[in-house]
Amino acid sequence: MSRRAFLLPLVLMCGTALGFACGGDSGGVTGDATRAGRLLMEREGHGAARFIDAPARASWCAAESSLVIVAVDRAWTGGIALRVTWPLGGARVFLVRRGLEGEGSATAALRSMADSAGPALVAVSGTVRVERGTTPTGRLDVIAEAADGSPVRVSGRFRQIPLTSGCAGEVR
Repeated sequence: MSRRAFLLPLVLMCGTALGFACGGDSGGVTGDATRAGRLLMEREGHGAARFIDAPARASWCAAESSLVIVAVDRAWTGGIALRVTWPLGGARVFLVRRGLEGEGSATAALRSMADSAGPALVAVSGTVRVERGTTPTGRLDVIAEAADGSPVRVSGRFRQIPLTSGCAGEVR
């Protein structure tokens, strides 16, 4: 199994793995997910709430065919990881699991900044749809599992996320 399969939970632990930390644009309720370069993730149904609406960054590793999108604000860290060959030739739907598997798989997770030692909300099922283009743009609809095992429906979108190329641990 690739070390990238474990990258998303590790990114959410520190919140700065892609070279940015929460700044003045904290997202939250005042954010604008319609702007380019943002990730929005919100709880649906009972207890509906916006988890994160903040600037995001993405990294694609050609050697491992993985794309990771991460956003950090003052309250939450959120991310999506996909096993994909980039750029896409057309729109594509990825099946969500707890971790990255083969081509076409995805995972998503959220972590509260107030409880960075506690468990993350990790997606166990659902889909991520990515549109054709040179920068990651798409939507997600997933079921995450809370610490007590209860399901949490999370939906969201991301638009024209700035993308860098490189693999974790790679020396340049």
